[in-house]
Amino acid sequence: MKKKVDFKGKIEQSLTNAEQEVLTLLTQEFLTPKKIATRRRCTKQAISKIIKKLRKKGLINQFSEEVDKSRPTCQPLNSYGYQNIPSFPVEHQIRLHGQEFNIKILYKDQRYKKILEKSNTINIDGNTIRLYRNSIEIYSGQSFYADDPQKATAISFQYWNRLFAKLENDLKLILIKPRAQNIKLVNQHYSEINNELAEECEKKAEKVRVYTTDDGKLWFLIDNSFNLHEAETTHPQTSKQDMGDVIKPFFNDLRDNNPPIPSIIWQITAENTKAIQSYAAIPEKYNNSINALNRQIQLHLRVMHDIKNGINEFRKSIDQFTIRPKEDIISFLFNNPSELAKFKAMNKEQQNKILFGDDYVD
Repeated sequence: MKKKVDFKGKIEQSLTNAEQEVLTLLTQEFLTPKKIATRRRCTKQAISKIIKKLRKKGLINQFSEEVDKSRPTCQPLNSYGYQNIPSFPVEHQIRLHGQEFNIKILYKDQRYKKILEKSNTINIDGNTIRLYRNSIEIYSGQSFYADDPQKATAISFQYWNRLFAKLENDLKLILIKPRAQNIKLVNQHYSEINNELAEECEKKAEKVRVYTTDDGKLWFLIDNSFNLHEAETTHPQTSKQDMGDVIKPFFNDLRDNNPPIPSIIWQITAENTKAIQSYAAIPEKYNNSINALNRQIQLHLRVMHDIKNGINEFRKSIDQFTIRPKEDIISFLFNNPSELAKFKAMNKEQQNKILFGDDYVD
């Protein structure tokens, strides 16, 4: 749910009684400076000074020329240049401003040449119009507020179509023609008002400017125009897309999801990088351990093989020096129980002599 900001209360506190009265007569009763002077019983110059102060505070534009020609009668515009825009913007709305047009003149007559001879610059509704022989340039003094860049752009086009019609009438030109591509929008700025980063930069008196890497043009900045604390996209070709696809979604994500701050993200990234590096070293350590184990196994196998050979050699040596009993005597004794009984009755020396012969020595 969107929160409304009480700009009106803040502004009224900063205005004098005379400024508040003149602002009310301009924006609510739509009186001209001359009629306001008559109402307040003062000079027109005094009213002009008050209007100048209100203009510096960003509350009004050039009211002497502010008209809405969308209807048969001329309807005065409000302080933001468009009849349907609320007097005070909503928090985090998009403000479209700084638009510049380059328009090729399709037709002109002698009256335009006379106007051009008198002055090559005029001001209508706070917009500066520069006149050239075959073209005109318009530098917008208007701001258009909406919830997203697309709506702000649509509102601005409604306004400019009426202004172009007024220029055609006043300057005796033809600027608009179906399928003609003579009107070029060469610049425009989109900003999110009451942006948290802009408010923080204002407190710390810090400036933020970001330039593109491809063409070096200003892409993003923090601005405090009219004390609105704006995060602004300024690239001539991509400002609308940048605000709608990058800046606005980024700050909405911060507000809605409360993601971790950049320092925590950097800390997590550093820890993950360190862990990955540690894991990358594990296979090398594992391979080294396997190789060392393999060498130990090979060494043990060689030792076991040498032990086996030693045992075999030892057995051969024993076989050479061992005196074995005569197999025929043993068979005879087992086959003749009476003789076996006599053999058992003999002492050990007698038994050995029978088994191994008279040469046996114990």
